Amino acid sequence: MTGKKVTVKEMKHDGLVDAVAASASFFERHRLPLMILGAAVVVAAIVIALFAYRSTGRTAAAVRELSDARTVGELAAVYENYPQTPSAPLALVQAGAFAFTEGEYGPARNYCLLFREYSPGNILTGFAQMGVAASLEAEGRWDEALAAYDRLAAVYPDSALVPQAAFNRGRCLREAGRPEEARREFKMVFERFPQSPYAFLARDEWVALGYSR
Repeated sequence: MTGKKVTVKEMKHDGLVDAVAASASFFERHRLPLMILGAAVVVAAIVIALFAYRSTGRTAAAVRELSDARTVGELAAVYENYPQTPSAPLALVQAGAFAFTEGEYGPARNYCLLFREYSPGNILTGFAQMGVAASLEAEGRWDEALAAYDRLAAVYPDSALVPQAAFNRGRCLREAGRPEEARREFKMVFERFPQSPYAFLARDEWVALGYSR
């Protein structure tokens, strides 16, 4: 270790930061919880970037491979080849993002589940649970998706993801042909979380379901 200080400029050009940012952009296009992910990936990227600058060998190699990975297979290889490095869980998150955007909801869910098991105390664990629920919803598996969203709220009750999980529950109930339950869920969202951006969406859904009765 040289004790060299890392400047903001150097960190902005770190490949790992670019890789994590790519994950965020993929999830953003598919309406997953970007607000919490954005904050979490920035923290994770900064911590690991600092660690990489102070390390050599396998850790540095893992950072380079994660930065260069462009496919699900390449990201999976980072996890498999460098399982004990900080890059491994981020590779799983990004692999889940890539798989989700490609419509591979089963693999996306598996990567999120693997991340949840591999790194239970990670700041992105709640996000991984949201990925599990969202992939089930995307497959039209309404009851399983509802249970997954319930798990998120139960395990992470203080998470900023909870309003979105509740909104998504309403959406699942609506699609499952349970409009009255959906209306109650949407009403709960805008009453309990009035400052959440999902409050406005939930009110619109609540009104629309009222007109459709």
